[in-house]
Amino acid sequence: MRMAEWHPIDKMERIDHEEASKRIDDILEKVNDSQGIIITRDGKDDFVICPYGWFEPDTKEEAAAWLKKEGEEGEKESTGESV
Repeated sequence: MRMAEWHPIDKMERIDHEEASKRIDDILEKVNDSQGIIITRDGKDDFVICPYGWFEPDTKEEAAAWLKKEGEEGEKESTGESV
């Protein structure tokens, strides 16, 4: 999987992990609007939350594998099996 386009992390909003837990709805809304958010811990970048749409499969086979995997998960959920 690779990024479909470059999104520079130095321009992304940073939120401390404790603040992020209080603002999760706001964060998810921003990600839904195609914004990436960097969650920090102790003043250092810890991880990034970004839209899946920023990425694209490297090959048709990889895309098919993702679709197959998503379909299998959906089947498990619909049959009541634990995931």
